Amino acid sequence: MLFAYQSILADGLYGSFENLKKHVASLTMDGYMTFNAKLLQAKGELGEKEYEKFKESLHVITDAKLKYGDKYGNTDFDQVPSKQKAEIKKASMELQPYFDKLNGYTSSQEILDSREYELYIEALMTYEKVLAQGKVDTSKGPVEVEKLPKELQGEFQKAKDFIEYVSNKQQTIKEQEHTFHK
Repeated sequence: MLFAYQSILADGLYGSFENLKKHVASLTMDGYMTFNAKLLQAKGELGEKEYEKFKESLHVITDAKLKYGDKYGNTDFDQVPSKQKAEIKKASMELQPYFDKLNGYTSSQEILDSREYELYIEALMTYEKVLAQGKVDTSKGPVEVEKLPKELQGEFQKAKDFIEYVSNKQQTIKEQEHTFHK
């Protein structure tokens, strides 16, 4: 019964595994079920009211991925109309603290000032955009900058560096909290 309930959560966003598979060639059932598990975790950890807000913002992102995403699930944000791109950015800014929490990290929104936080969301969007423009299949492992087209390498490296900067800040806080609680 739990399996069926989990499917309903993801199916509520994508329609079904089969529907999403039409848009994302590299999707596996295992990946879809991992996503289901994250949704179930979110529902359990966030509570009903917070989960509804989370789900609304997630709908904006998933609708854009279905409409504009490539076969690997990446979106070329240069191809998204500016009004919709702004909605996606706003939804991403709302969702990122939830993703951080679900991944066991301090919210990036809490540890960055407002300008840095906006730059972080833009870096995440740029990273994905470059993957889409470079036609990169991320299911085959980490992205090697030098394998991207030359004209995308600088932009990608800059976005990657900023994402790593935020990740390192989160990791440092996590390690400090772990040391403090020992």
